[in-house]
Amino acid sequence: MDERVEGYLSKWTNFLSGWQSRWFVLEDGVLYYYKSKEEVEAGCKGSVNVAMCEIIADQVYPNRMEVWIPGEKHFYLQCSSAQERQHWLMALGSAKAKYNSTAAMNSTFNDSIMKNALNAKSKELKLFSSILRHRLDAMLKSLDKNESISPQQFIKEAKKIYKTCMRCSVITEDWLFVMNRCNLALSLTENDWKNDDDEDNNNDLVDDKLSHQDTQSVRSCSSSDSSSESSDDGSTAELLLESPPKIIADMLLNLAECLSVENPTTMKNFQTATETLITILDAFNFGAMAGIKMDLLRTIERTALFCDENMSSLKQVLEAEAKLVVGANLFEHLIGYFKTCALFLLKCFRNLCSESTNSLQCLKKAFRDTFTAPHFKLMNYVIETTTPHVASADEIALALCNEEDKPILEDNVDNSLLLRFFTQCAETMQECVDLVEHIEKMRR
Repeated sequence: MDERVEGYLSKWTNFLSGWQSRWFVLEDGVLYYYKSKEEVEAGCKGSVNVAMCEIIADQVYPNRMEVWIPGEKHFYLQCSSAQERQHWLMALGSAKAKYNSTAAMNSTFNDSIMKNALNAKSKELKLFSSILRHRLDAMLKSLDKNESISPQQFIKEAKKIYKTCMRCSVITEDWLFVMNRCNLALSLTENDWKNDDDEDNNNDLVDDKLSHQDTQSVRSCSSSDSSSESSDDGSTAELLLESPPKIIADMLLNLAECLSVENPTTMKNFQTATETLITILDAFNFGAMAGIKMDLLRTIERTALFCDENMSSLKQVLEAEAKLVVGANLFEHLIGYFKTCALFLLKCFRNLCSESTNSLQCLKKAFRDTFTAPHFKLMNYVIETTTPHVASADEIALALCNEEDKPILEDNVDNSLLLRFFTQCAETMQECVDLVEHIEKMRR
């Protein structure tokens, strides 16, 4: 068993909540985090398999680092000091080297990697089993004590239990997939199972070995349950499409850094956010935005030329512009372009949240409502009187969604899933617009 590493780290949540202190535990190749050390028994808030992660030391802040699975989970962490970060980087690096199971994704699947993949899923199952038991016990104790529970509170707790059950179901399917793919049921002996169980002192989720027939029946049952839940009320979508698209979240994070007084590279953050904005616009394949994107790119280039090596923050750029006899106003133009395009995207996402996801009509309406200046009259007329080719709603969703959500959208593209996805996009884009308005105030 590996050395257990634990301690408090600050985790970036969102612009409104900022950095939040969380209790992190690295054990057996899995990084868990909890709300606090005292609430470990309540179950973790999240976990990630270190073997599948990229571990990046921040080049600007000596006490920050990133732990992420490309296209999936992303932890942006801050330590109390550079020395503490070095301690965590060494521990994470060692765990990654030991448990690295990248080869488990190819067709060879050697025995040791197969065991690692299965063990990781087993630990995840036990983890969520523990959370489920805790939530059920808490609810039953409240009922036994005849405590007065409001219907709203009861429904809230029931939803937590339901989501945990659904998560267990998904992990069970993954576990069975790994087991069948590796043909592990034929190669593992009873001693292998006992050894694996001895390594983990938690209660076992699986008491007996599954026969081939049991495996098939559980997979069939889990698959049918998942299908029925998804078709009934979109609850599966609520569980799986649980985080906003990483591409929009990254843009939001860069904009948030622009407001940080401690950040010396805010100009670079804003340029990165602008480049991300253009990438999001490309997903719509809307020809009317081509000229606007070109103007945006040219303004970025001109602003970069205006900034010398001594002007890395927005404040320095604004102060330099203010000293000019004839103001360059480059950054003002850049903010204006960014805000207009962000508002256009916000309106697009809100329009796509409707039951009728006709992407062309949604884009036309968003363009008409956003670009109202007189010099856009001709463009609006051309758009209204023609039928340009644009990406469909499901194509836009697949272009922007996180990697782990693509199979869900590819297999179950319907209005309920798209509605949830575009609602998350709209909510995150609204936060981006709010941040740009804060940045605008810095100019005044």
